[in-house]
Amino acid sequence: MDEKTNLANSIDVSDGFTQIDRAAKRVLADKTVLAHILRGCVSEYKDCTIEEIISYIEDEPGIGDVGVHTDTSNIYGLSNEDKTITEGMIIYDVRFKAKAPSDNGYIELIINVEAQKKSNPGYSLVKRGIYYCCRLISAQKGTEFEHSDYDKIKKVYSIWICMNSTKEEMNTVTHYYIKGEDSTGVLKESPQNYDLLHLVMIRLGDDEKAKDEMLRFLDVLFSIEIEHNKKKQILKEDFGVKMSTNLEREANTMCNIGEGYYEKGLEKGVAQGIAQGVTQANIETARNLIKLGSLTIAQIAQSTNLSEDTVRELATA
Repeated sequence: MDEKTNLANSIDVSDGFTQIDRAAKRVLADKTVLAHILRGCVSEYKDCTIEEIISYIEDEPGIGDVGVHTDTSNIYGLSNEDKTITEGMIIYDVRFKAKAPSDNGYIELIINVEAQKKSNPGYSLVKRGIYYCCRLISAQKGTEFEHSDYDKIKKVYSIWICMNSTKEEMNTVTHYYIKGEDSTGVLKESPQNYDLLHLVMIRLGDDEKAKDEMLRFLDVLFSIEIEHNKKKQILKEDFGVKMSTNLEREANTMCNIGEGYYEKGLEKGVAQGIAQGVTQANIETARNLIKLGSLTIAQIAQSTNLSEDTVRELATA
């Protein structure tokens, strides 16, 4: 019932690229997909099987989308809409809690996964990722802990998957985290007291050149060049992934719409076709965000890579 509600609520904000973006988020929210990502870049799961990691993911991951409603994205006190009076609002693509084995039993992690169309959107994506990590921690006050009970802060991961990376960036996974270092004397502080923030930047490329299993998995999963049935075969035979009805539908959506835009681009010249398609998609996305009324002109401009003047014109049209 919830799935139909979410779908119905999102139909009126659809265009080709928005549908691809939505499908990508829903693919990322699939527990099997998340398990492959977590085993590949979260140290707490390096010795776990895919099946074990799936069992550690609590409830159903919350999916943020254009037009998302807070009452359809809450999960264990987490909302995919994160608001503060002074800082505005950000919407997480996928956010969830998961258990992880530790020396003392289990710990609980809060994990955010973001799908990013470009690795260079005009600002430092690493800084944005660190900001998301900080928000994931600060948002725990009042939900995970009260007053000065900081020992209850849970470790957070923000994992960014960049679909269109430069040649130099392709097939790379980079980690950013807090590490203790004694400059004078020696003090053995427990890592659990400072290892609380971890950013992972994944930049996809060519699956035939990727040596890392997780990168190859994601390259295949998000490819719009691999025919759908062939993709299912590769995922099943090489990675042991049995496509659920929902996962197959969303993966097929990405393939079909992506192929349509790709072919249209070929007719006009690939570069011109893609550029025109992206610009129109950004304009439509900006219009939808304006209708929501939750973001400022500056925030919409930053989110859509449009100028603030262009967004103002769209708002008054």
